[in-house]
Amino acid sequence: WGHAVLVPPSALGSAARLPQMAEELGGTVQTWRSPTEFAQLLASCEVTPSEPSTAGTLGSSAGLASSGAEAGGNGARSSGKRRHVVVLLDKEEVTEGTHLATFIAKLGTERREIFVVPAWLSETFQQRRRLPLETFAALPPMEDSEGAAAKRQRLGSGSLGEAAYAWQPASLKSLEELAEDSRARALQSIAEQKVNEGLRLAELRREPSRLGG
Repeated sequence: WGHAVLVPPSALGSAARLPQMAEELGGTVQTWRSPTEFAQLLASCEVTPSEPSTAGTLGSSAGLASSGAEAGGNGARSSGKRRHVVVLLDKEEVTEGTHLATFIAKLGTERREIFVVPAWLSETFQQRRRLPLETFAALPPMEDSEGAAAKRQRLGSGSLGEAAYAWQPASLKSLEELAEDSRARALQSIAEQKVNEGLRLAELRREPSRLGG
């Protein structure tokens, strides 16, 4: 199989067996707990921004001694040959404007295919065959992303967006805004719970290496 799979806290918190799935398929697994670790793990897999000066977008390159050693020992280049790199990401993590989305954009369009939703690994594990990455893409197609941005710009700059709901009573607007805010808070709370659980599990995965060292 020969894949190096990078797993973020949110995906690990949602499905704790993802690392085990990848390892049973013959791949190597790296979990990352911070933007800095993510950037360094990508660099260990020879995936770096096309502009060297932007490498610090996700944090300083210093300060990953233990994880860097782990990546060097079990990572993409330990076998002396380059592995196929796959990064699991929830689509919500790479919405436009986030630091992660900005960083990924600087990796170049040819690297977009390595970012897939966690379902790619679970489905690949169940079917015991490597499924197409593009079917489980975590990033929107370039044309869709650009088209959505242009559409938002048109709606924001014109009066149509404001006038479309001008007929609604103020009380109804207030209720809708309150409901939307409540949904956003609930989603944020769920996301934070997944990340916290993922961070805990990622820390546990590092404990054996610390005790052994």
